[in-house]
Amino acid sequence: MKKKVVFFIVAIILNVLVFVFSNGLFKKFIINPDSSDYANHISAAINNEGYSLMHLIFKCAHHIYDNPIFYAFIMSMITVATVVVLFVFLKKLFKSDKFAVSDYIILAISISSLFVASIYIPKYYNYLYVSSTLITQPWHNSTYVLMRLFGFATLILYYYLIDNYYKKGNKHFFIIFTVLLTLVNYSKPNFFLAFAPSMLILLIYDLIKSRGKKLKSIIDFGMCVVISMPVLFYQTSKVYDSGEKSSIIISAEKFINAIRNERYLLSLFSNLLFPILVLLVILFISRKSKLNVKKYIQSWLMFLFSYLQYMFMAETGPRAQHGNYSWGIYFFTLNLYLISLYELIKLKKEQMINSILFYFIIFIYILNVVFGIYYFYLLLIGDSYIM
Repeated sequence: MKKKVVFFIVAIILNVLVFVFSNGLFKKFIINPDSSDYANHISAAINNEGYSLMHLIFKCAHHIYDNPIFYAFIMSMITVATVVVLFVFLKKLFKSDKFAVSDYIILAISISSLFVASIYIPKYYNYLYVSSTLITQPWHNSTYVLMRLFGFATLILYYYLIDNYYKKGNKHFFIIFTVLLTLVNYSKPNFFLAFAPSMLILLIYDLIKSRGKKLKSIIDFGMCVVISMPVLFYQTSKVYDSGEKSSIIISAEKFINAIRNERYLLSLFSNLLFPILVLLVILFISRKSKLNVKKYIQSWLMFLFSYLQYMFMAETGPRAQHGNYSWGIYFFTLNLYLISLYELIKLKKEQMINSILFYFIIFIYILNVVFGIYYFYLLLIGDSYIM
């Protein structure tokens, strides 16, 4: 009991620090209109031009207390709530495999993951947040910050249901999953565009593997996604109405420009070194031992679909330069990082990985976090979020 009280106190202190520092950053963003997307999002909310759940929250905040301090307070509370959700997310993952991992380690991962960023390589890839960024967390965008919260809340249930959706007595989980999926869709549609096809592949695989025996459960699980979709049609009607003169297109221009860039491979190295190292370890070990990597495969599928969205989806008209199809990649790369970390710790617990190799890969993750904290510091002192 005493250990739990001590952990609870430590968790509160660390979350208060997260609140204080993020609050300071959000206030800077909101007070300085050109420093982030916050001023535009708040203005859109007040003028009834918003389409996201975040706009609705800002509109309610405007009627309660129209002050930058209150808006920053809301964003900081969302950030602290994200730490709590990430803690539950990781706790449930380890519990599903019956691994005992210290709550302190899970808390450290939960907080550190807010700050992950690309690895800064002097002279060769000296960037922290640019158009080729895949992992650096975008503090400057309110709708992304909200999507991240509901996205991981949704994945808590999704990763549980992957193994249990065909069992009886899960109706309440289906309902909660549908509500959370609707909320994340309402926050930002980028989540759905990568999540839905990944889930579809899972359901088709299970249908084939079970030879149709899971058909009813598969339909029930799939209906959760269908029911969550109307909010996407509402957003589309708001964003791409005739007055906006914008539309969605499929274009290979970004992909062609990327592969022509001499730093393209360096950008992948900087952003994906940690999950690629974990992938190589899992591929090597899987030759010798059968691993249960269903969740891990799903995390890669979601990442790959978000990468395709990032590379090939674009907009025309006034929204052409907004980069609105990049948001999914930040979330699903972060998810890939966390699931990779979870798999790596599992391998260490099962003594299937050499300690030196384990700590070397962990060191790479720590590098991502260190540069993420440095990026956060630069934002705090007033640097531009584009670096």
